[in-house]
Amino acid sequence: MHVLGWARQLTYESPLRLVWLRLFSAFGPRDNPDWMIPQLICHLLDGKTHALTAGEQRWDYLYVEDAAEAIYLAAVTPGIAGVFNLGSGQADCIRSIAEQIRDAIDPSLPLDLGRFPIARTR
Repeated sequence: MHVLGWARQLTYESPLRLVWLRLFSAFGPRDNPDWMIPQLICHLLDGKTHALTAGEQRWDYLYVEDAAEAIYLAAVTPGIAGVFNLGSGQADCIRSIAEQIRDAIDPSLPLDLGRFPIARTR
């Protein structure tokens, strides 16, 4: 049985409620330095270009403090139950995210958009 199915079964047989939160893309302090946003910031602060895809992919990034607040509220709010996706509700293209970060640091810095092809899955 899948973990979610197992958890649902437990809640049917007890007074517990199931709150399953799916966090897809968070960013903020203590991020993995190899992930896109912190790596881009570090490269730009060092005056280096950062190789990216063309940036057409859309991602919904959620600031880590907002994610923590959502998790807390889900835990303490009576009557909340079910499976929820956590996100900002606004999916931006990677190009736009990279440009916003670059512009906040130094709008004259180049972005190496299009250097990497987008990995396609079958």
